[in-house]
Amino acid sequence: MNITVSYIGVNNGNFLKLNFYINVGFANFITHNTGIINPAYHGPIIASAIPKKISIGERIRVDDNQKQTVVLTPFFGMGQLGYDDIDALSTWL
Repeated sequence: MNITVSYIGVNNGNFLKLNFYINVGFANFITHNTGIINPAYHGPIIASAIPKKISIGERIRVDDNQKQTVVLTPFFGMGQLGYDDIDALSTWL
């Protein structure tokens, strides 16, 4: 599975560079937050106490016909995206 986590930034609740990802072929973006665990997942993961908005999209790469997933997040550095956030977003992949 090819997964890219990308910092994208937010302005007034909207992802700033979403059109860039749409233009390079990503589609079917679904927004989640890290305060909710995917109900289909059964395991010992705890949702984040401070939920963060994420968006997940997919595309088929034209060069090798492989599925690629991108996780867009406005939080990436300086401890803004914690282990609980990463665990929670992984249940949606």
